[in-house]
Amino acid sequence: MIYMAVSDLGLKELSKLNELEIFTTIISGAAHDIDHPGTNNVFEIKCKSKLALLYNDQSVLENHHAASFFFLVDNTSNNCDIMQFLSPEESTQVRKAVIENILGTDMTKHGQIMKDLQEITSMSPEEQSWDDKNKALLLKAVVHAVDISNPTREFKVAEFWSKKIVAEFFYQGDRERVLGLDITMMCDRHTSNFASGQIGFINFMIMPYFSLMAKILPKWGYAPDTCAKNLDIYKGLVEQYEEDKKNGNPEL
Repeated sequence: MIYMAVSDLGLKELSKLNELEIFTTIISGAAHDIDHPGTNNVFEIKCKSKLALLYNDQSVLENHHAASFFFLVDNTSNNCDIMQFLSPEESTQVRKAVIENILGTDMTKHGQIMKDLQEITSMSPEEQSWDDKNKALLLKAVVHAVDISNPTREFKVAEFWSKKIVAEFFYQGDRERVLGLDITMMCDRHTSNFASGQIGFINFMIMPYFSLMAKILPKWGYAPDTCAKNLDIYKGLVEQYEEDKKNGNPEL
């Protein structure tokens, strides 16, 4: 989907992307969750994990993903250096942008990214600029959008992957219960209704974000439309998943 965002949705033309910037954006999307442990930052910090200690509780997993990618690239024995043909200046530019884009996928940055985008989209069309000083912001916003884009897909696909994600949440909650820790929001299989959770996520996070992105990239207008359709379907499934919740969501 990151390639589609760059090539088919008008981002390349809007921001006048050069080949290096296209390469950087695609790589950011591909690398943004590398070596994910299946938990979230809250869990890592609560457990005082090695990753949390290493990154001082700051965007723990996102820092880990970025570092893991560059460790992989630096592993010459596996011939993984996809930047070996870049000049030192280009390599530095790519590294800086990839790190910035991956750190931008931390959900705690979601609100600030939206605020920054809204400030620009509130300007007149003549004042808006996405091909100069705001280019880095837009590319970070696109990588973040792709990271959370699952609800913008047709329902069959969206539901399949949402269940995978929620099963991961519940697994974390199970571990927290065993460890005697407070269970992270949305991670308790005994109190979470899958359909209701998706409704809240779409209403408060996805729909506003993609509606804003569609103002910048009109070809992304299908995303909020698809979200609305998925929202209606999930509303009809709340009672069904309420029964699953009572049973501890055994399928998740």
